[in-house]
Amino acid sequence: MQVKLVALSLSSVLFFAANSCWAQQVYTVCLGEHEGACKPHDVYKYCYTNLEPLATGLCKSSGMSGRHDMVETNSYGGHKCGYSMIRVICR
Repeated sequence: MQVKLVALSLSSVLFFAANSCWAQQVYTVCLGEHEGACKPHDVYKYCYTNLEPLATGLCKSSGMSGRHDMVETNSYGGHKCGYSMIRVICR
């Protein structure tokens, strides 16, 4: 009987974790002059684009609240403005 209760409890915890605030959607955005010069990414935007509205829209379109964090994971020189790889983490 105890083993069944533990398995049920673990199952409940996993279901809660998958459907709670712990669940995240992550997008990689490349900012730069030429998309072909970007490292692997989900979304491309031209130099100096304001990513706040984009990130909010991406997160809302994935069924999340629209709240997000952004982290620059890489940047490198080249062409007009260089390239930045930004990770958008939806909460």
